[in-house]
Amino acid sequence: MKIHTKELKQAFILGVLITFLYSINTAARDFAELQEAGKRISNELVRLHIIARDDSEEAKNEKMKIKKETLKKLEPLLENITSVEEARNILYANLHIFERNEINPTLEKRSFPFIRYANFRLPAGYYKALVLEIGESNGSNWWCVLFPTLCFLEDPRGIANETLYAENDIIFRLRVWDIIF
Repeated sequence: MKIHTKELKQAFILGVLITFLYSINTAARDFAELQEAGKRISNELVRLHIIARDDSEEAKNEKMKIKKETLKKLEPLLENITSVEEARNILYANLHIFERNEINPTLEKRSFPFIRYANFRLPAGYYKALVLEIGESNGSNWWCVLFPTLCFLEDPRGIANETLYAENDIIFRLRVWDIIF
């Protein structure tokens, strides 16, 4: 039996093409699942977003001072919260305690990037957030998850626990992210 080089090349190219198309289809499906999970997750969380007036060292220090003061005010308000609705209601009712010179607190949907914690990942998406813009708010930002209360962990990227989310049956790990990251 004689093997023809041309036929062998064609079979190889066809195999590569089929594998490539299958990979694209799988990636597209995983991406769609990721987007859907992001939408579900964004409705189950409340975040904190603090934006500095600019990127000067003084503004960064001010932002971190405000972060510390804000978390100190928030911790007793949110420590016994059991639902996202309850967390949002408490934040709405207490927006006034975050008002200061050049800070106008709001509770609104904001875009957040992907983040990896120790045991789970949060996809990029629009999340409801307590937003504290300092002055012109042209500087770098700081953010965390207020509900469930990851902001109050000393090092949420190192010690966050997946069981915080088990009650809500939210899937944070998606195959595409596990493969890539």
